[in-house]
Amino acid sequence: MSRNSWFNRVGRALLPGLCAIFLIAGTADAQTGRISGTISDENAAPLQGAQVSVAGTRVGSLSNANGQFLLVGVPAGPQQLVVQFTGYRTASVAVTVRDGEVTPMQVRLESSAIQLGGIVVSASRREQRLTDAPATITRITPEVLDNSIGNTWVGALKEVPGLDFIQVGMTSVAVNARGFNSSFNNRMLMMEDGRIAVLPENGLPVGQFTAVPKIDLASVEVLVGPGAALYGADASSGVISLQSKDPRQFPGTTVEMTAGNRSYRDIQARQAGVFGNWGYKVSGEWQDAKDWSTAQSYVIAGTVVRDTAMGVNSVDWTSNVIRGTGTLARYFDFGQLDLSLGASESNGVGQTNVGKNQLRDWGYNFAQARFSNDNWYLNAYRAQSTSGESYALNRYADAWHRNPSLSADSVRLLSDWPSDGRMYAAEVQNNFQVPAALNSQFVWGAQYRRDVVSSDRQWLLDRLTGEDLEISQFGVYAQTETPLLPQLNLVLAARY
Repeated sequence: MSRNSWFNRVGRALLPGLCAIFLIAGTADAQTGRISGTISDENAAPLQGAQVSVAGTRVGSLSNANGQFLLVGVPAGPQQLVVQFTGYRTASVAVTVRDGEVTPMQVRLESSAIQLGGIVVSASRREQRLTDAPATITRITPEVLDNSIGNTWVGALKEVPGLDFIQVGMTSVAVNARGFNSSFNNRMLMMEDGRIAVLPENGLPVGQFTAVPKIDLASVEVLVGPGAALYGADASSGVISLQSKDPRQFPGTTVEMTAGNRSYRDIQARQAGVFGNWGYKVSGEWQDAKDWSTAQSYVIAGTVVRDTAMGVNSVDWTSNVIRGTGTLARYFDFGQLDLSLGASESNGVGQTNVGKNQLRDWGYNFAQARFSNDNWYLNAYRAQSTSGESYALNRYADAWHRNPSLSADSVRLLSDWPSDGRMYAAEVQNNFQVPAALNSQFVWGAQYRRDVVSSDRQWLLDRLTGEDLEISQFGVYAQTETPLLPQLNLVLAARY
């Protein structure tokens, strides 16, 4: 399909909806004003992320790092300003808005144990209330994560509607959109702090290889259903998005230690703090367990070979991982900049539809720079996955039986699948509100991704070309969300 043909088709699809938005908006009262102010606590400390809205309208915003907010397109006349923030009592303040003028407001919130509606970012790639999100979203809070079974975040996914949950080991699981009964999931996209968290060499989610310990997770959001317009084709069945804790919102030191049967041991620690306009955090985890085991037999040239009797490279059901991350944050009046690093190394047995793999020193690492404020989101990162000395147990059994004179290490080299997958990606996104169009929210953005994969010239196409495999992708997207009725929003989205 030519580019002009694509634009014509998208234009024909979006034009009726956009015309309807502006036609309806043209009949609305054009007399509007603005409300500007700050949100603080009892001690006059600014509160970031407070939900500020005008009752009975779709006008709303979040306070920035200095507690400041700005509401535009507020209907002129008497209004009720509602301010909500987790851990504080909801404030409702009467205000009179004059046409074309800015009304200043100062609101102080009182501490409370009241739990308010969650804030999510997965539906529209911007912060919004869970009840206003234009998609089916389940948000798993830190309280639920802290009590999830097995001291890992994936256990909390068991109760998420619309997901199939498959336990494939003591410390590893697989999830998929309901209706796709397979433990190999490349239809649901995994995200970590805005990064695409997939293994470049096979497109599978990072999952158990993540560098982020559970102790550093602020939330897990699961969007079930097509999310391809904003996230790309990898999100055809949904998105699992991990959000880590901000140093300013979650300061202090935390240590967790867990032990159980099958020699299960887990230690996690996190330290975060703020000095001036800077924030930092470091977190780490060490986990070790004796996984559930099975004995596999292979018939090779008429001889039965058991994977538990192949010398030093027999199947090893010991599962362990060490992971850690670090972030340096800079808080500005106009936004926040985060610089992050993370890495993990894993060992154990990986189950596949063609047999078991012995994972040995499987590595994953990333580096990221991210800036965000109320209207702009800029993100650039690099991620890498390496197979270490991993090998396929069925291929090892065959090579070990047929080559008795070779050393164990030589036989392993005959049955490994070396891989080095690197991803380079960047994204820019902007959102804005158009009061004249019924306070429609517009989101647009552009993404770039370049994957470089090598199998050491052994099992991928680089064995034929003699060069690393490279795939570059560029895409643009847009989405509009227009409130037509109190319980009805019109959502239009497109990607190219």
